[in-house]
Amino acid sequence: MEQELLEKLQQVTQAMHCEPTIKYFHEIEYKVQNHSGIQKAQEALEQAQKERANANYLGKENSKQAWEEKADYYQRYLDEHPLVQEYRQALMDVEDLLVQLTQYVEDKMKD
Repeated sequence: MEQELLEKLQQVTQAMHCEPTIKYFHEIEYKVQNHSGIQKAQEALEQAQKERANANYLGKENSKQAWEEKADYYQRYLDEHPLVQEYRQALMDVEDLLVQLTQYVEDKMKD
């Protein structure tokens, strides 16, 4: 890519970091990443999913069912946690913003 184009893209990227939607997303993301309850639930969910897969592979139906229930419990906890819900909404808002930006660039390229 040409140097001038790269510089302009860097300016757009810097401007995007100042966009309130993106700033808000980063704030929520930081809170989620540093929330011990969410992190512990995420780790427990991942462990339960691994154990469920192992039990399934080994044909241990009772163990598989128990790990499935644990995984479901932690998934529900995460799905229902207000901070996780806020994070997911903020992520969708950022994705919408990026789609709008992409559409704008595409439209201008056609002119």
